[in-house]
Amino acid sequence: MSKFNKMFKGSFIGLAGIVGSLLFINKYKRKPENLPTHHFYSQTAPYILANRGGSAVRPENTKLAFDNAIAHNIDGFAVGVTLTKDDQVIVFNSTSLDATTNGSGTVSEHTLNEIKKIRCRILFY
Repeated sequence: MSKFNKMFKGSFIGLAGIVGSLLFINKYKRKPENLPTHHFYSQTAPYILANRGGSAVRPENTKLAFDNAIAHNIDGFAVGVTLTKDDQVIVFNSTSLDATTNGSGTVSEHTLNEIKKIRCRILFY
């Protein structure tokens, strides 16, 4: 390969690298567009959320806890979700059933019907 061909090939690769870099930089230097704010946030802050439905006064992630939080005009809930063995989404903050229920093992080891038979322990943190 002649010296000219090597130089031409090297210049072409270098130019392609520069052009590619400039295109990449140009793509990501744009400012992100602002998305509309959800109507929930139209209220005046701060927003009071009941973590796990209000686990300090009711068993966590239960209808009892959520109903109590609503009765106290809480703005919303902070909950965790996980999947059961049959890929059903449930509100449960942990993967282990041992700490807060009369069940044992992990949520993913049980089907939704099995989970429905498990009862919450009365624990308040």
